[in-house]
Amino acid sequence: MLGRHKDKTGRRPYSPSKIATLLACVLLSRVIFASPAEHTECPDQFVAADKSRFNDVIAVVRSYKNNLDNMGLGERAKQTLVLDCLRAHLAEPSSEHVYWQQHRNQFMAERAAQRHELRFNLVAGLTKLYGIYAQSLTPFEEIFLPVAEDAGYLSAADQEVLSEHRLNGMLRQLTQRTTKPFEPKDFDQRRISLAMTPPALSPEGWMEHELRNSPVSQGLLTSGVAWTEALFRDAHQLLQDAYRHGQHISPEELQKTNTNLARLLGADRALRVHAALDPRFEKFRTQALQLGLTEAQTYQAFKIIADTEFEMWRSTVDHEDDQESAHLEMRLAAAQGEQELIDYVGQTQAVELRQALMAAVPPSAYMQ
Repeated sequence: MLGRHKDKTGRRPYSPSKIATLLACVLLSRVIFASPAEHTECPDQFVAADKSRFNDVIAVVRSYKNNLDNMGLGERAKQTLVLDCLRAHLAEPSSEHVYWQQHRNQFMAERAAQRHELRFNLVAGLTKLYGIYAQSLTPFEEIFLPVAEDAGYLSAADQEVLSEHRLNGMLRQLTQRTTKPFEPKDFDQRRISLAMTPPALSPEGWMEHELRNSPVSQGLLTSGVAWTEALFRDAHQLLQDAYRHGQHISPEELQKTNTNLARLLGADRALRVHAALDPRFEKFRTQALQLGLTEAQTYQAFKIIADTEFEMWRSTVDHEDDQESAHLEMRLAAAQGEQELIDYVGQTQAVELRQALMAAVPPSAYMQ
């Protein structure tokens, strides 16, 4: 059985559907029974019971089931009511995706794990309530036969194995997407997906969609910055405007974006965002840690290199029609940046840090 995966932020006590199911359990019994002694509702305190009290849960639902037996309902109707009541009490409180604190794939992984755990508990609960015959009862087919739609030829036990295998594969895939380093191809894939996005989205709808799905939002979430919703939205808008221009952005426009981001976040947090959006940073950080640099030194060394590369890039743009001047300014910027790095971390460390980036993409490639 999988461990519980709980969203620690943005949680609402219970979803409207769950509340409706709980009320149905209560109201049905009050309509049918006139005597308080014969009420069949699940007690209110049961709703808040910890899931570790599984036996207490089953005892209460069994009492509810026994009372239903005296109502004159059909077997299928009674079984459906028991399942709905059991599901309502075992389900995790509903939560919303807090997009400025958690990657969408991580949220989806947690939800998938919660659904699997709920079904696992329902299997155990229904088996306790109805014995081994539970899996043969029609209202419970979706619980005991989780992949019947495309693998109905398998037994219940084999479907359970296949369901868990698929879940683990999906969780691995979602986790890899959440933790993988940011790459330039993310923007290429994003451009492809633009054509698949419904064209009828309003500007407001499109903005909300991008806040949760764009490569920029991925970079912001992996930066290590502690976001508020307002700050996340402002930073995303600022960067999204710049990245929308792709490779056509000028050094002046990029520098303006960097300056505005630093004003919004402060220099240190802005540097973390830029590092998260640079596909080379993870490799650089690994090398820096091996060399004994602190986290602060790692970011500062990376800034020295990034600033040097920016000046070299600006030289090529400013002197596009004068190759000789461009090469001269590039060499000068490279020499000054190299000396600054050596002064900061030492000759040996500077060489090894540079080598960590040699096979990486050009400095502006992630803007393309």
